Amino acid sequence: MMAAMRTQSTYMMPLMTIIIGFNFSIGILLYWFVNSAVMAGQQMLMARIDRK
Repeated sequence: MMAAMRTQSTYMMPLMTIIIGFNFSIGILLYWFVNSAVMAGQQMLMARIDRK
């Protein structure tokens, strides 16, 4: 259950950031998008390390 929620969060958060971000200035949208991308990368890296 937790793995499914984590996977959904990893892929859905950047998409939701873009959709919600259209109502804000580009600076906030860019910050949120970069932050989400970094978090997704960290999550994938930690998953890869856990498998070893």
